[in-house]
Amino acid sequence: MNLKKYIETYGTATAKRVAEEAGTNYAYLSQVAYGHRKAGALLAQKISQSTNNEVQLHEIRPDIYLQSEQGAA
Repeated sequence: MNLKKYIETYGTATAKRVAEEAGTNYAYLSQVAYGHRKAGALLAQKISQSTNNEVQLHEIRPDIYLQSEQGAA
């Protein structure tokens, strides 16, 4: 599931929790979700972890992470 879909599915409260756990704020997370900003590699990892890997690394940064790398990260 991509980050935009995750936010739409689980709502703002959950997205705010994910942002806090990932060390960012909801506004930045939303900008990443809607393609206005790119998450750095470390933030992408933290977002993925905070969503229990429902949002996978390759969905946040396909230019850095290949789909097959998810298990390796």
